[in-house]
Amino acid sequence: MGKLIDKFIVFICCLVLYLSVGFNPYSIVPIVLALTIGSFTDLFHESYIDIIFFLVFIGLCMLFPEMLYFLPFLSYNLFGESYQNVIYICIPVIYLNWSEFGISFLFYIAAVSCFVYLLKRRYQDLAENRQEIKQMRLEFYASKRTLNSKNHDLLERQDYEVNNATLNERNRIAREIHDIVGHLLSSSILQIAALMAITKDPATKESLTNIKDTLSTGMDSIRASIHNLHEESVDLELKINGLINDFDFCPVSFNYSVTHEIPIKAKYSVIYIVQEALTNIMKHSNATHVSITIDEMPVAYQLVIADNGTTKGYQKKSGGMGTISIQQRVDELDGTFTINNNEGYKIFITIPKINSDKEENE
Repeated sequence: MGKLIDKFIVFICCLVLYLSVGFNPYSIVPIVLALTIGSFTDLFHESYIDIIFFLVFIGLCMLFPEMLYFLPFLSYNLFGESYQNVIYICIPVIYLNWSEFGISFLFYIAAVSCFVYLLKRRYQDLAENRQEIKQMRLEFYASKRTLNSKNHDLLERQDYEVNNATLNERNRIAREIHDIVGHLLSSSILQIAALMAITKDPATKESLTNIKDTLSTGMDSIRASIHNLHEESVDLELKINGLINDFDFCPVSFNYSVTHEIPIKAKYSVIYIVQEALTNIMKHSNATHVSITIDEMPVAYQLVIADNGTTKGYQKKSGGMGTISIQQRVDELDGTFTINNNEGYKIFITIPKINSDKEENE
């Protein structure tokens, strides 16, 4: 819009200069031609178009010398550009019509041309400033996105650390209850059993029996609470994420879709299997990406570990201790363990829920 306003101002200046020397019915022709050519130059954005239209204008000036009054208007697009020397082509045309226009014409044309040059430089400076502001705005939004991303990662890391600390504290409490309270209760039960063995009085023996039964019930309740507390303290998703964070061989994508609590034995088995699989990838594969998926199905849990590396190293180690150990852990849970070597290396493990629930109850 700024360019059009500048050209309009220049056209008005040239028009006033042109009409100041007189007007006749044919005076409209140079005006229309100059306005038409000047308008067409703004329809295209290629430099050679400006040069072509300027050469056309110079050619028309040979037929209609009065069009030289609009020379500053047609020179606007050329000023300040690398091809602005094309303007010098007009010198021979001005020289040929020198006797007709005189020195005052040259003075007016020079003055208006300087004014046009200043307008064009002003427009270019404003355009550069707008471009710099646009670039600064883009950099600002890019920095803002980066900062937001880092803040998000920091909050996730903070949540991870808090959750991990909470789980570790649960584990510590469970161990202390088991080691201290459990030991004291077991010792008390054994002492009461010893007293029952040496006591002859039936009433005393009955009282000791009641106390022993009460302590045994309390012991069972504590064991159940410790079991539940310990099981809840093992966050499978958190543990897998910890293994992934420590794995810097290649990027890993992790998808965890489990809503119900997985039994503690199955959790430890899955953690070991993932750890062993990542170790094998680091040792024997040239993979550039690994995906780990843990899904919950109606009757089973499914673990899939896949990478896009070649399988030569895996084929050599297919009967290795790591693979055998994974197979044994899956067998203990009555699960299935299969390997697929097509398009990378994939491990498929399925653990039935029925056996996991049985293990949990035991």
